[in-house]
Amino acid sequence: MSLGTELEGFTNFSSDSEAGFSVKYINGDVCNAEKELLFTSSIKYICDYTISVGRPELVKYAGGEAGTLDSEDDCHTIFEWRTKQVCPQCKLDQVMSVQGPCMDGIRRIETLAVDGEQCVIYPEIMMRYDG
Repeated sequence: MSLGTELEGFTNFSSDSEAGFSVKYINGDVCNAEKELLFTSSIKYICDYTISVGRPELVKYAGGEAGTLDSEDDCHTIFEWRTKQVCPQCKLDQVMSVQGPCMDGIRRIETLAVDGEQCVIYPEIMMRYDG
């Protein structure tokens, strides 16, 4: 069963407890032929610094007994996906570099977020040769 094949749009959201965006897919399989309703779905991507990749979790399933799917809401499935991959990326003024000792010509340099900054660093560990 297709829950949507066409991307309808993006919506950004932010509150004291959550930030991220959601996407909505439309034009899925037939949900109610009599009312000409098609299945739709949305995925709410939520910034969570504690989860590296995460996975989608089912929040609301579009389903029920045959003939009971009478509205667009009845035909809509919702997923939430918590991951740090949708968190804001650090800007230069939000990070600092911490150098480790030089060992065999290699110095490990770690880039860290400045205290109090909520952002993600890519790549998380940088290395360079001291020459």
